[in-house]
Amino acid sequence: SLAHPEMQHIVQFVLGLKGTMSEAELHILRMRLHAGRLNKVQRGGYRQCLPTGLVWLEDDSVVKDPDEQVRSVIELVFTKFEEIGSCRGVARYMRQEKILLPRRHQGMGHGKLRWKVASDHMIWDMLNNPAYAGAFAYGRTQFDPKHRKTGHPSSGRLDKTAKEWTCLHKGAYPAYITWEQYESNQERIRNNGSRVVEAKLKAVGAIREGAGLLQGLVTCGQCGRRMTTVYKPHPKYCCQALGRSGEPLCSYIPATAIDDVVVAAYFQAIRPAELNALEAVLKAQQAERDRLIKHWEQQLKRAKYEADLAERQYDAVDATHRLVALTLEQRWEEKLNQLRTTQEDYERFMNTPLQQMHTPEQCEQFRNISEALPTLWRANQLTHTHQKELLRALIARVNLKRVAPDQIEVNIIWVSGHYTLLQTTVPIHRNEKVTGMSTSSLPRTSVLSCF
Repeated sequence: SLAHPEMQHIVQFVLGLKGTMSEAELHILRMRLHAGRLNKVQRGGYRQCLPTGLVWLEDDSVVKDPDEQVRSVIELVFTKFEEIGSCRGVARYMRQEKILLPRRHQGMGHGKLRWKVASDHMIWDMLNNPAYAGAFAYGRTQFDPKHRKTGHPSSGRLDKTAKEWTCLHKGAYPAYITWEQYESNQERIRNNGSRVVEAKLKAVGAIREGAGLLQGLVTCGQCGRRMTTVYKPHPKYCCQALGRSGEPLCSYIPATAIDDVVVAAYFQAIRPAELNALEAVLKAQQAERDRLIKHWEQQLKRAKYEADLAERQYDAVDATHRLVALTLEQRWEEKLNQLRTTQEDYERFMNTPLQQMHTPEQCEQFRNISEALPTLWRANQLTHTHQKELLRALIARVNLKRVAPDQIEVNIIWVSGHYTLLQTTVPIHRNEKVTGMSTSSLPRTSVLSCF
């Protein structure tokens, strides 16, 4: 009888055993499915979701999006990132020029095209997707239950480095950029990081607007860590790595004296070069103008097509079917309003003249930029942002080491691999610590090769 206690224990044991076996069977099935998926991934037969700009065909081949405007906007994103160098800067440019990003739905309404306002995350996601470089990548994320948030089923996934990906097949898709350009973009994004999480992290951070011209480039000669820029009350380069653990600060150096020495070395480095930047600047301006004109022409064509399509749909419906006709009429009116707005924006853009340098003085300055640049620099005609961009074009890192209370050794590592060793004086608070060095204001300079 089931009412007997021993029989109840036997029934509970059997049910528990069957439940355990069911769980084991589900686990085995899940492992087999996962192994089958990995086998398909390794032989290149796995069909993954493609980003906007790439489309699957019926024969399981991949082509670029047939929409010309979609392709041109995606190419514009990668082009502007090479010029601007930050995701936020690209997103700001897209919003400023009223250029929307294409998005094709993957779920309900699969394949339907939507145009959305550019955001930092959307630009970052495009730049980090290896499919745009023609590569098939599997295992880019890993699920970690510790990082899962309650109420967010998609949370808990952590990004993995390229070396940790499960599989990578280059040349699997038609590419918008080369693989070398993709890796260069990844390095540039990492260098834009503002926090130092490792002692030897190479991130220099995105360019800011502060007066410290070597922001992100300065490292401490005592501990080797990245130095931060402090602006109270005056710009200073400070190593706070040991200070966070309660130890004394390594270095606290005024920025003005260091910047002057590095800028002088920068001018000395570019002096032998014969730079004729006028033609390059005008060519870049015209190329930018042509890209925007092409975008607005495509936008206008799309708006006209959508308005004509709405009109044809309205004409095709039975006039007596008022419920459908009213909806189509409203849609037609919305498309006509969008066409009118796009036409006005297009005319406003075409009527805006291209800003060019017309004065002979500016043309002469660009033809002899290596001689005119110091004058423009000292006359404060260049912003701090432009000055930092110029310095980063040639300087990879600047190492500062205090060799005496009032003397700083400045080691400039150039992007070519060579380095310049300088020594300069900085103001101090105690006169008795001044060393007996020469009164000349010019620092000692020696250019050596690190090879």
